[in-house]
Amino acid sequence: MKGKFKTTKRYRLTFVNENTFNAVWTIKLSRAKVWFLSLVTVAAITALILWMILATPMSNLLPGYLLPSQRAQHINNTLRVDSLSRLTEINSAYLNNIARILGDEEPDSIAAITETQPSVVSDTLIETSAAERKFVEQWSARERYNLSVLTPLAADAMSFHSPVAAAVPLNPGLSAHARVKTLHLRVPRNAAVTAIYRGTVTDVHYDDTAGGYAVTVQHPNNFISSYAGLGTLFVERGEKLQSGDAIGAAPAGKLELDIWHNGSSVNPLSVIAF
Repeated sequence: MKGKFKTTKRYRLTFVNENTFNAVWTIKLSRAKVWFLSLVTVAAITALILWMILATPMSNLLPGYLLPSQRAQHINNTLRVDSLSRLTEINSAYLNNIARILGDEEPDSIAAITETQPSVVSDTLIETSAAERKFVEQWSARERYNLSVLTPLAADAMSFHSPVAAAVPLNPGLSAHARVKTLHLRVPRNAAVTAIYRGTVTDVHYDDTAGGYAVTVQHPNNFISSYAGLGTLFVERGEKLQSGDAIGAAPAGKLELDIWHNGSSVNPLSVIAF
């Protein structure tokens, strides 16, 4: 018997000039070479697309590709545009009033300008139901008992002291059911206000309600103290304090003291002896 030989299939790609019918370019291909050239072509196209995305500004068109710094810059620019638009409206109203005055016309009144202001968007949250309010009351009553027991225990290992010498509480009968138990103190004018315990200053801002600056200090065991009504500040955010370090001065002779433990307001009279 004659042996059977399996020949390899080969292909030829020829480019012919139709005018002269001469072969311009010829390439011989096998099946393996066709697969190899196809893979090389796909890889080259993929590499070109990746290069265009990574090395050109086209990457900014992809959703979610912006760097955090670029995203923050875009947000700031958007807010700045809104502020500039608002400022432009105010300046336009001012110039219109000047033009009316120079033209012997009646200028716009404050009430008329106020009516043009955008109205505040109302809260669209659904009101709580009676069952939800009842559940919140029951939970608050249970947590109130837990806090009243655990807070003194947590404060036993800490020695809080009065923020101002000779301070007199103006509302000693703080309600135990109040959500925020702010203690109002009468202190000597320009008295130095000190930290009730060691901690770190976490916030410094101006409080319109208290009529002065407010300083918040984070203490150990999840205690937080806040002092409002300060005129002169001696600390800044991030500063480490020891018990008794000066925070500021109370020029008006009044001071608001708040103490929080685990996110709940604590009556300062229960942990500080005035």
